[in-house]
Amino acid sequence: MATPIVMPRLGDFMTEGVVTWNKSSGDAVTRGEPLAAIESEKLTYDLEAAEDGILHTVADSGATVPVDQVLGYFLAEGEEPPAAEKPAERRVAARSERSSRSAPSRRAAGSGGPPVRSTPGARKVASSLGIDLSDVPTSGARIT
Repeated sequence: MATPIVMPRLGDFMTEGVVTWNKSSGDAVTRGEPLAAIESEKLTYDLEAAEDGILHTVADSGATVPVDQVLGYFLAEGEEPPAAEKPAERRVAARSERSSRSAPSRRAAGSGGPPVRSTPGARKVASSLGIDLSDVPTSGARIT
């Protein structure tokens, strides 16, 4: 019987991760062997094989996959994978009123204000949504 490989939750607030396969679909794998690298906003995790078998990938390498979504399957020799759809890569819809603006993570030189301190994850989200971090109100010294 095919055993699913799912996107792990690597933190309380993780909703998705990027999978990068170390093995190809159809490769034989042994328990404990590194299968893929899972990248979240804060860390990269080596996903190991939970059992021996033949790897069948569902998600493409480099795809952004939601937590608990099937990445692939462990199959027995000669076993066919279950019929499943490929997970859609999540895309953030660009806001039309902000699509023409760039989202710098720091204020421009000569703007008069101190530079904005922010985490890489905050800069990535702000950039994808077209938000200027200098316009975001903060409760501390850093935007997280």
